[in-house]
Amino acid sequence: MNGGFADKVVATITTIVDYAEAGGVVVIPIEILALFLWFFVAVRFFTLRRGTRSPVDELATTLFNQKAPNLAAGLDPNGVLSSAVLEMADLLKNPANLNGYALNGILLGCENTLRRYRRGISIIVVLAPLLGLLGTVTGMIATFESLNSSAGDGGIAGGISEALITTQLGLGVAIPGLLAARVLERREQRLRGELKDLSEAFKRMALNEDKESAE
Repeated sequence: MNGGFADKVVATITTIVDYAEAGGVVVIPIEILALFLWFFVAVRFFTLRRGTRSPVDELATTLFNQKAPNLAAGLDPNGVLSSAVLEMADLLKNPANLNGYALNGILLGCENTLRRYRRGISIIVVLAPLLGLLGTVTGMIATFESLNSSAGDGGIAGGISEALITTQLGLGVAIPGLLAARVLERREQRLRGELKDLSEAFKRMALNEDKESAE
């Protein structure tokens, strides 16, 4: 059984290599782009997390009920929303640092996290089909050269294969990448909205607390 499985693996690898060779040199940069694309997608997928199941209002209320020391128990420090809550809890421990600039600094850090690798994914989604188109052009050039030189069916078939394979690979990288980018963009927008709600609740409660202290 192990021998049969190994043979299937070898046959699959051989098929992939033959497929890549038939696509010409343009296949190499497309494959490199594909690796970077899914690396960026994976990083964004694991980065764009809430880090907590609690609603925004409940998180803000917990902060101002002096339960900040126990807050970290239910939060993932790597989540976008949860990391913002933990940083706000640190602000509450030192009221002298509690101001708009400090809060904006927290939100700016979260915004940078939300944007991480987003542009890289967009660039790859655009470049991949363009490289596929380049492979199509080079393949058709090779086809016409074979016709002019009377190289026979092998040269013509090779040029056509190169043209079709690179186009297929370029679209095969771009289309799933575009779908993944849209899914991650929706998650990013949802987290951005929750961060906005959290900051507004934080400011509102901080203002109320200042009024109560003044009275």
